[in-house]
Amino acid sequence: FSLIISGAELVAGTTAWTNSTYGGVFISSNNGLDWTEAGLSSMDVNALAATQNYIFAGSASYEGGVFRSNDHGVSWTRLNSGLRNTDVISLAVVGTNLYAGTYEFPGIVSFDSGGVFRSTNFGLSWTLANNGLTDTTFVWIPNPPYLDTMIKFPTVRCFATYGERIFVGADSCVFLSTDSGSKWINTDLPTTGIIEALLINGSTLFVAADSSVWRRPLSDFGISSVSSQPVIQKNISSYPNPFSTRTQLSFA
Repeated sequence: FSLIISGAELVAGTTAWTNSTYGGVFISSNNGLDWTEAGLSSMDVNALAATQNYIFAGSASYEGGVFRSNDHGVSWTRLNSGLRNTDVISLAVVGTNLYAGTYEFPGIVSFDSGGVFRSTNFGLSWTLANNGLTDTTFVWIPNPPYLDTMIKFPTVRCFATYGERIFVGADSCVFLSTDSGSKWINTDLPTTGIIEALLINGSTLFVAADSSVWRRPLSDFGISSVSSQPVIQKNISSYPNPFSTRTQLSFA
C-alpha cells in the first residue's frame, strides 16, 4: 500500500484483511530480505513519510488519521489535533512542513470531507490548507428531489514535490502550490480519470490517471530546473609565482 526509505531502512505500509488481521507497518534493515512488524497492526496504512528521526503513517481505518514514531516503529502516537478528516490516504514532507491528503466520501459533501491538511510542527497540530483546492460535484437533493451542483474539496490521493513547490492529484485534477500550500492553482492538465500517482523525474512531471500516463515539462508551470549539486568555489594559490616550466597541482 505504501513504501518509503527512512535512513538505512525500508518501511512498508500494508492493508488489513477484513477479519482485522495483518496490516500495519513493517520495517526491513537488510534491503528487503527480512521484515519485522513495526506496529499499527490490523490497520490499513495508506501512506508513509519520513523526516529527521520521525516516521509518519497515514491511515483511513477506524480511529485512523496520522501516527508518528521516533523509535523505528516500536511505539506510535496518534496526532490528529485539528485534523477534522482522519481518512488520510497520502502524506508528503516539504522542508519542515507535513501535508496530509484526505478522502472525500461519495455522497457526503462537506467542507471537512476532503482536501489537504498542513502541519508545521511535525504533526502536533493541523490546519486546513484548501484555498483554491476545489472541485464541482453533482449532489442529489432528496426533498424536493433534484440534481444540483456544489463546490467541494476533492480526494487527494498523491503528492509530488520539487523544492518548495507541491503538486497534488485531486480527483481528476492536478493542483500546484508555490507557497507551502497557502494557495492552490489548477494546472488544467488534460488528464482523464482519477489521478492515482504523481512523479517528478528530472525536469518532467508524470501523471498516472486510471489507465493512462501523462507527462509535462516543469517549465510549463514556470519552474526552471535547478542543479542538485552545489557549486563549490575555492581560491587556488600557486608557488612559485610565476609558474616554473613544470607545475603539479594537488587537491586535498
